[in-house]
Amino acid sequence: MLDHGVRPVRFDGHQYCELTPVVGKIVVDLAARYGVSSIRVAREPGLLGTLARGRRRRRATQVAGELVAAAAKRALATMHIRRARRARLRQPHWFFGSGSAGVGDPAVLERFLALAGRLRTESIEIGLHPALPALGAAEDSEGRDAAWHDPLEAVRAAEYRWQKGARLPMVIPAHGARQGRL
Repeated sequence: MLDHGVRPVRFDGHQYCELTPVVGKIVVDLAARYGVSSIRVAREPGLLGTLARGRRRRRATQVAGELVAAAAKRALATMHIRRARRARLRQPHWFFGSGSAGVGDPAVLERFLALAGRLRTESIEIGLHPALPALGAAEDSEGRDAAWHDPLEAVRAAEYRWQKGARLPMVIPAHGARQGRL
């Protein structure tokens, strides 16, 4: 990037790989080395309750697995945020999206924003994951996009529809928040 005149101002990782301690240390070290001032820290307070209430119609074992994964992400994010603070990197106070991918329900985001508002959270990064299969993409024997595997493929269309719908743009201001940059 630098060779082509592009200076990054922020780092984040795919599928939250920056939360693993080894990768997180490298991210923070690279940020300091190249003058990057902001990183993503996918710390999602209130996630466990938000997910549990948002997934009542699903099997208990599936929800339990999702909640365990969310708790593990939160523990790793807590370590990562400490490292980022020591390095004086800016990061959002809260993050939404690490455990809600595939939920496809704006009510989950609204519950999260309501909690953040009650606790007067200063900044929130909202990570959304809309995706539809590529037009004309080669399909596998089950009709899925053969170029990549997405474990949440079955719910991406619903997620995409609510993100493109009329309700989402009203959700953020309805909770007294505004869009900005960190």
